[in-house]
Amino acid sequence: MPTTSSADSQRPILADCVATYLQHWNQDLEFPWGGNVEIPADGELELLSTIERCSPVLESDLLPFRKSLTIHDAYSLVIFAVRMAILGARTNRSQTLVGGLLGLVIDDDILDWRDIVRALSIIDYCGSCLGIDFGRAIDRFLPLASMRRQQIIRDGYLGREPEMRAIDFMGFSAVGDDESMKFVRRY
Repeated sequence: MPTTSSADSQRPILADCVATYLQHWNQDLEFPWGGNVEIPADGELELLSTIERCSPVLESDLLPFRKSLTIHDAYSLVIFAVRMAILGARTNRSQTLVGGLLGLVIDDDILDWRDIVRALSIIDYCGSCLGIDFGRAIDRFLPLASMRRQQIIRDGYLGREPEMRAIDFMGFSAVGDDESMKFVRRY
């Protein structure tokens, strides 16, 4: 009979923390970075800290609530991933970007694949500012993603030529210096 170590009993319940975060974000944020909402906003660092304390995140951590997420919830989590990438680039903290990547794989692939690819482009750009190999960073989260989301990330994004993954190709431009970086729509 398996026993639970004291470390496991101290592990925060990821589902509870995500649910609390989503209740707080009961607002419509502009996709993909949340518009003009300050980064980080209330609740984001708490969720990021929980993700880091839960590391490594297991598929069993996601199963209890994955199917219950709404489209609004799923977009909020992808926006969280983009916002943590921006925060990581602004503060030169790669672990912030990497922790936020979980937001890309939590839902059960209910979002439009084109939105995922656009979000990946911004996260990848922020990763390049930090010297992160995005393909390697996302690789540890891929087993947690639905099969379709894995395919979108691997084939629909990483399988593209670099110029087809660029933020300008996706319709965005980065503006500001390292500490104030933000993105604007080009069209």
